[in-house]
Amino acid sequence: MKKTKSFLTVICLILSGILINSLSSYSINTYVFKDTLLSQKGSEEDSPDSIEPDSCQWKSPSAVTLTKKDFNKGTFVSVMDLLQARVPGLSLSRINGYPGSDYNFNIRGASTTSGLNLPLFVIDGAVYDEENFYTENNALLYLNSNDIESITVLKDGADVTRYGSRGANGVILINTKKPSQNESFQLSYKGEMSLNTNPSSIPVMGANKFESLVRERYPNNDTVLNLLGNTNTPWQDKIFRQGIGHKHYLGVSGHLKSISLPFRASIGFDDQQGTLNTTNLSRTTASLRFTPSFFDNHLKTDINMRGLYMDSHNPLQYHYGSPRNVNSLQHALMFNPTQPVYSEYDRNSNAYFVDLPRNPKRFNEVTAEIKQGHRAYFNLGLNYQIHSIPELTANVQYSYMDRKTQRIDRRWSSNHSQNMSLSKDTTQQSDQFFRGSLTYSESFAAINSDINFKAGYENQIITNHQYSFLPELEDEEYTYSSVFAQLNYDLKNRYFLQMAFSRDWNSVFYGTESYANYPGGSLSWRMDREPFFNSDGLINQFKLYASYGASGRLATNFLFMYDNDANKGYPKTSSLSAGLTFSMLSNRIAGSFNWYQRETDRFANYLTVINRTVINKGVELNLNGYPLRQKDLQWHAGINLTANTNKIESLKNESRSETSLTYGAIKGGGLNADVLILNPGHAIDSYYLYEQKYDNNGEPIEGEYVDQNGDGVINIEDRHISQNVSPDLVLGFYSDFNYKDFEFSFAGRIWSGNHVYNNVGSYHSSYTNLYHEDGYLQNLTANYQHFDQRQVFSNHYLEDASFLKIDRLTIGYDLKNLYTGKMNLKIYGSIQNVFTITDYKGLDPEVPSGVDYLQYPRPRVFRVGVKADIL
Repeated sequence: MKKTKSFLTVICLILSGILINSLSSYSINTYVFKDTLLSQKGSEEDSPDSIEPDSCQWKSPSAVTLTKKDFNKGTFVSVMDLLQARVPGLSLSRINGYPGSDYNFNIRGASTTSGLNLPLFVIDGAVYDEENFYTENNALLYLNSNDIESITVLKDGADVTRYGSRGANGVILINTKKPSQNESFQLSYKGEMSLNTNPSSIPVMGANKFESLVRERYPNNDTVLNLLGNTNTPWQDKIFRQGIGHKHYLGVSGHLKSISLPFRASIGFDDQQGTLNTTNLSRTTASLRFTPSFFDNHLKTDINMRGLYMDSHNPLQYHYGSPRNVNSLQHALMFNPTQPVYSEYDRNSNAYFVDLPRNPKRFNEVTAEIKQGHRAYFNLGLNYQIHSIPELTANVQYSYMDRKTQRIDRRWSSNHSQNMSLSKDTTQQSDQFFRGSLTYSESFAAINSDINFKAGYENQIITNHQYSFLPELEDEEYTYSSVFAQLNYDLKNRYFLQMAFSRDWNSVFYGTESYANYPGGSLSWRMDREPFFNSDGLINQFKLYASYGASGRLATNFLFMYDNDANKGYPKTSSLSAGLTFSMLSNRIAGSFNWYQRETDRFANYLTVINRTVINKGVELNLNGYPLRQKDLQWHAGINLTANTNKIESLKNESRSETSLTYGAIKGGGLNADVLILNPGHAIDSYYLYEQKYDNNGEPIEGEYVDQNGDGVINIEDRHISQNVSPDLVLGFYSDFNYKDFEFSFAGRIWSGNHVYNNVGSYHSSYTNLYHEDGYLQNLTANYQHFDQRQVFSNHYLEDASFLKIDRLTIGYDLKNLYTGKMNLKIYGSIQNVFTITDYKGLDPEVPSGVDYLQYPRPRVFRVGVKADIL
């Protein structure tokens, strides 16, 4: 384990060195590229004329904005795939490998337990609070990645203060593509085929080794020996396949001259087979957008409509010990490998061999989690530059979203019979959002200053309606309101002041605690513009900044269900940060360094709301540039590194007496089988296990653990806290090569210091599993020490899961100016999940929950596609 961690650290240093040396080894006169640092005045999308009412006029140097040229290359189901490995401080991890699976987010460290760190999404200016909805497989599936214009990740406290009680986990601003202002029509088509394969499978005993073990353990027991068959069946191969997928996208943009109406429309369809038999995702997306202007462009309107229909079949998932979620993968691990798939007595009829555990192939065919749902979205934006006061702009935005999801679970009954059971539930939700604001912008030449002031009000009403076979539940309604103000002041284009304030009200809380105030501000200094600054042309831009901001995070979905302390007020997060950005060598290299500290005083976990103080401290480093930039050859490369430490300073549950809280349920430990703990002095998602004793050969001694308190008795008091789920260091790296009309790119990540509890090993590696008293045999894992009895609370199963992954690799070729210059064509191929280097013994070291049991494998995806643009 230490070997891999050291190896990954060395790789980090090598990557950094290669980039720095390559960038500095070329003449600074070969290329001058566009300044990659965010302009203090904001980008084009952030200008006062922009229709997006929620765009920030100023962003801190830690904010990262990516556009089409910066995104990961290829085609993706999730919008978040565009960002992976590109943003320092943002850790993205796909929860598992089924088609359309969601992502686990972490921006600047965890402030709540695993799975509750979702950022706030703002799409085309409308707040989209996904933490209150779990209606589809993926929070952003209704967006087609081909429709995305830009994505901005806000991490700094001063940036997220504007979003008050919902911004503590960071904010992700997503802008979709606007209609073209050209009078000519533009048509774009993209189509591809894909093949999904599993890179590996869980090692279990083959038939020969399994039979030898059974005969060794039960040499004279005919009852047991008669359960052995005479075949060799690799059960995992029987339930997995190579999944085929295809995807199509058609977009058209233009300007109807006769009525002066710019428009853009798109439709997308994709169908993806999962690698587990019977799993698939079918998705249709559509969008229509109009941006007409009136009164000599003083009034700009934005009418945006989107829709989604999705149908998915996924396996039942094992989740927090629920017995209903035992799935086909568990049966494939356990089922007797000496028995056939079909009955030996009637092979021609394809009658399945019946035994316990259940036949994995049959189980996989008849059990499923089926989801069918739609989303309909409407957004209206009005941006009016007042005629008599040109410095004053009024913004109004209204959006409405309706979503409905029906979920059907088909499962075997909880006992060992062959009976089936069925459950069905439907969730219908609506989301209404309104914002009104005024923006005042003016320049004062006499004092060489610019000022921008914005103030406004926003309101959001979210309604949940659930019904199933049981009587309908009452509607849940959540109302959020906020007044906000933001001031940006620029003195001599060198000194910049930002101040922000938000006062929020939420229907979850009561009385005087229903209001909360969130102030924030920052100072920035463009030192390179000072007369004394002279770097002889080496440094082109050099900016320092410091900031403070308060924000909060309110997961109403959990508070509605579990909160006993709802009237105690809002969770609050205070953030301090400082840093610098720079560009040098004629803007050939650009980079940034940021330090931050975030302190959160209260949060919701899966079961309750806890008063506590947790502190995240960390640094971020970003470096990117062009090692090569010539006429026919270009190479853009970048790395970003994040190091974070997390510590709970205090902990108190106001509705109970505990000063610590365990969670993270595992399979095989009985009731209250938790291996994670919240405890003062330790990180969130720390492990709580016995310390295993080993013999002189380094082999674990069954049932022997370190007596931590020295009382001569091994009990729960001897479980100790060590390691945690989150990595200490995350490094992302990418390279984009272009030679004439060829392009080649790749992106990858390194996680170092993350740990995983291998529940597959702890549950399926003991001899007690081999023969069950109900009269059947079970297979065992092949890569773990086999104990006589399960030792599920041993830290022998806690592994260093540090890894290096190449996430994607893409190669393409452009055919330009076809058909008299009216068409451009790109042919491309890509591989996703290329390879992983790790010492972790399990299927995949990337386990966001920290407990590895029955992961749906993340597939390796091979794609070929074509993209045509008709001008």
